[in-house]
Amino acid sequence: MVFSGEEGARFGAPCIGSRVATGAFTAATLRELTDGEGRSVSECASSVGLRPEDSAEAAWEPGSVAAFLELHIEQGRVLENRGRPLGVVDAIAGSTRVELEFSGRPDHSGATPMPMRHDALAGASEFVLEAERRALALRTTVATVGRMEVDPGSVTTVPGTARLALDVRDVDSERQRDLAEELLDRATRIASRRGLELSATLLSDQSPVVLHKPIRERLARAAEVSGTDFCVLPSGASHDTAHVAKVAPSGMVFVPSHEGISHSPREWSDVEHIARAAGVLATALTSLDARKRD
Repeated sequence: MVFSGEEGARFGAPCIGSRVATGAFTAATLRELTDGEGRSVSECASSVGLRPEDSAEAAWEPGSVAAFLELHIEQGRVLENRGRPLGVVDAIAGSTRVELEFSGRPDHSGATPMPMRHDALAGASEFVLEAERRALALRTTVATVGRMEVDPGSVTTVPGTARLALDVRDVDSERQRDLAEELLDRATRIASRRGLELSATLLSDQSPVVLHKPIRERLARAAEVSGTDFCVLPSGASHDTAHVAKVAPSGMVFVPSHEGISHSPREWSDVEHIARAAGVLATALTSLDARKRD
């Protein structure tokens, strides 16, 4: 399988293809999801010859998939730091994504005294540091503001509006949602203290997924049979497997990413590691197939 739209950066929702395949996204959903220019997934899919209106026909029938395995780069540095060529994934972190907008006054940067300002960017910046501070205090939680837009964007104008996107992830669903709520509360307090207005829009909310133990055990056994050293680790990044796991037994293996670099032209994984991981997947698939036939 090759799914489209796994990252979800354009339309604000990850794993679009796998969510259509598993029935989580309908034709109506594809009409509702839009990009920054207001174009929907449905419109864009139609423009390249796809038929989003027939998405219901693409959804897998219950029980039609006996098992699903995915090979992926780690996108982090854990395997490389531990000197392991393979990782067996036990859980995939959930993600809560929220867009926040701080609104103030776009006053003149020279003529407006500091105590009289309602600087939207200053408030947003304070929030970014607060998100970092609170996430650092938790063991498995990460919080990221990866995008910020400032208006009017002039060197001589106090920022009147600052829009940012917050992404909170954890393998523990309670901590994930608790931190997201705490940060929204903190954003409200920051805005109130600075005389700003705040609006928040939920972009997506995905729960963590624990992958199926029998599949993990097959993958671990396949690694042992091939003499491949491995470790068990969670995935902080979201993957199609997280959605497929809701309808079929699923497992996942990682190969090391050089220096953990991802989403960059410098992204690199050794061919040797990829080949060994493919061999582990093949052994596991053979084992699963034999079990199914029995």
